[in-house]
Amino acid sequence: MKEKLPRPSAVARIYFVALCGLWFWQHPVEAASEEPAAAVRPFVEEVWPGVVQRGQTNRIELRGTGLEQAVGLWTSVPGLTLAARPVSPGDGAAVVLEVDVPAEAPTGLFGLRLATGSGLSNACVFLIDELDITRNEIPQEQIAGQPAAVPVTLPACVAGKCRPEAIDRYALTVEAGQRVAVEVVGSRFGRDYDPLVRIRDASGTEIARCDNSAGLFFDCRFAHVFAATGTYTVEVSDARYQGDSRWNYVLRLGDFPVVSSVLPSILPAGSPTGLHLAAEAGSPPARADSLPVARAPAGASAGWFFHELRLQPDAQAIWVPLESGTLPALFESEPNNSGDDASSCSFPAALHGVFDRPGDEDWYEFDLTKGDKIRIQGVSSDMGSAADLELVLYEPVKNGEPREVRRNDETLVRDAERNTSYVTEAGFTFAARFSGAHRLLVREVSGDGGAGFTYRVDVEREVPRLTLTSAVARLSLPAGSWQPLPLTVKREGFTGEIRLSLVGAPAGVTLEPAVIPDGQDEIVCRLIAAEGAAPEIAPLQVMGRAEATVEGESFPLSATAGTRPLLDRQLRNKDRILLALRIDQRELPPSLRNRLALQVLPAAPFDLVLPEERVLLAKYLTADFPIQIRRQPGFTSPVEFGLAGGQIGDEAEERVQIYGRIPVASGAESAVVGRLFNRILTRPETHRVDVTATARHNERWVTLTRTFTLEVRPAFQPQFEPATVMLHPGETKTVRVTADRVAGFTGAVQLSQPLPQPGVSSPEEIEIPADEPFVEFKVSVPQDAAARRVTLRYESVGQVGEYQELLRSPLLTLDIRQPPKPAAK
Repeated sequence: MKEKLPRPSAVARIYFVALCGLWFWQHPVEAASEEPAAAVRPFVEEVWPGVVQRGQTNRIELRGTGLEQAVGLWTSVPGLTLAARPVSPGDGAAVVLEVDVPAEAPTGLFGLRLATGSGLSNACVFLIDELDITRNEIPQEQIAGQPAAVPVTLPACVAGKCRPEAIDRYALTVEAGQRVAVEVVGSRFGRDYDPLVRIRDASGTEIARCDNSAGLFFDCRFAHVFAATGTYTVEVSDARYQGDSRWNYVLRLGDFPVVSSVLPSILPAGSPTGLHLAAEAGSPPARADSLPVARAPAGASAGWFFHELRLQPDAQAIWVPLESGTLPALFESEPNNSGDDASSCSFPAALHGVFDRPGDEDWYEFDLTKGDKIRIQGVSSDMGSAADLELVLYEPVKNGEPREVRRNDETLVRDAERNTSYVTEAGFTFAARFSGAHRLLVREVSGDGGAGFTYRVDVEREVPRLTLTSAVARLSLPAGSWQPLPLTVKREGFTGEIRLSLVGAPAGVTLEPAVIPDGQDEIVCRLIAAEGAAPEIAPLQVMGRAEATVEGESFPLSATAGTRPLLDRQLRNKDRILLALRIDQRELPPSLRNRLALQVLPAAPFDLVLPEERVLLAKYLTADFPIQIRRQPGFTSPVEFGLAGGQIGDEAEERVQIYGRIPVASGAESAVVGRLFNRILTRPETHRVDVTATARHNERWVTLTRTFTLEVRPAFQPQFEPATVMLHPGETKTVRVTADRVAGFTGAVQLSQPLPQPGVSSPEEIEIPADEPFVEFKVSVPQDAAARRVTLRYESVGQVGEYQELLRSPLLTLDIRQPPKPAAK
């Protein structure tokens, strides 16, 4: 049931309104999700309930926009298909589906997308559980007075909604000494929800509470032992008393462990491994007759998966993340809180430990030989830990103390697709300068600690590595057509081509080209569906393989393309600048990070063609690019267009630097011309631009995407020819300076030397007249000039459109040399 909180005082209400006004002043609008403006995609705001039971047929409702013509669900559950059938046609704002979840489905959090006649929706997170599900969906307006708590019987899984200023109450009856584990999943659904759980006895006295549990974002997982037999009330609310119609939660009650991570976190595929559990602070020890055993799937490629963890075979389970890998697991040996007490270890190894108290530090020691190259990589959030690691490496110094040579606590990574940045775990590479014992300090950056602050540090030989990333996470692919699949490859310690292949592709779906050439780090492949390809929904993986050879040793390399789908929406502040993603948007379930969502659709009634693969845009000018629409006979619907990529944004968003205007291709029109504009802070750079074309056909939307490369540069870039001039003392030479203008700019360009160099005769000002491609001038040095190199730094100015462009270039280098001595007679 829901309880309406007491009405706050007038002063409190004024204060609250002021705070809300300040917040919305800072965060007034929401950003679009993953697509250019013209792309019409279904958007799911809420999955209700956010949990399904395995081994059962479940009924769920999806709410949002553009949800008409639902045909099924895409999920990221590894190796399994969840059959889904719409049970009502829906009105575009909601659709109800029946979902068959196989009994062998794993418990845990996975990705979900609605498949419609117009393509795939955005990604949402849902939970697969083993418990019977109870829905608490009594409308808030029907609750009056002091509501009674909803009775639940252990074990329980309750789906509820989070509304503003509301508390949900649940009543359970327990025996004296009974242990009950409590968990709320809400923040992990990718929502800005901060659940708070309180337990009260029959008198209303609070006997337990939990806000945030380590390693679970803002969610809760804890246990309580009841001192007396009786009926108790479990309260669930948002810690800030906020709420949203899109937010819901899952309350789990039973006899399950309350840890968020276990040790070790890496397992050899196919081999049973004992797991070590640590009780959460304030929770009673978890019962277990022996260490629980986990087994990574045999033959599985290295990667993360969820493992079900139980206290007893007949008890309820939680899910913990584990990784299938080859590194042997080693554990810290206490005491190791100083360099002198460092735990001795060898490598390669996955070092495991826990910061069991605030301020805890762990030291490790291993021998290196001069010239050894190693990689040290921290792991915490992926294994469900709350620890923020800092790694410090010390090398041996003869006749002195060890010397610090590396320190790292995070790495900033730029996400160009979303114009934002995120941080990754601490890590670095190191080449030993001395032979001997090296020490590694592992600590928590904030000095925090507890049972939830586990960690892993991988120490291994530095070998070639391959990383593959996809810029898109979903593809809606019409039969007989193609969609672009942009890939980025990172080669570490090797060169060579990368061979690509598809895993899980439906019949008739292929990838071209299937090779990334040597020296190329980015490529836009085509995912192609053959004529007559059957409609299908599938999880798709893109594999990259290479052969690296280092000092005669061969290394076969493979990688699965990683993705970063956006959960919920990314907000902008009052200046329309994208805000950083919340932790629940950054830390995705493992199965969402290594596979794409693919839906094969019926054939499209048109094709989209961009004749120009590369478009040049000069600062302060415009650039046109042609678009062709090849229509099937009888197709006359208007086609709308959108642009995305790099600095491109909506024209109304004044902070974006590039925007485009593309007219609608109406009727039987088969060609239009788009135009790009730019503002004063446009950065010179080259990046991919996605052009989408969307049209209505047979009651569905059809969207095709094509790409071109946009080069942004100044309207002029003067260059000296030659850029380096060799002179002997007393010599004069002629130098040419070219304007290097872009097409469409013919204006004059003035060059000047802000700081003329002494001992050199060169013009302080040079003008390249309008329409002239270059001018020539002379430079000289005196007879007594000494041998040296002199750099003449020029600035260039030109009037481009309404603005004056200033460049801190070009540079002219004078190489003054003494003449050769005459040969001896």
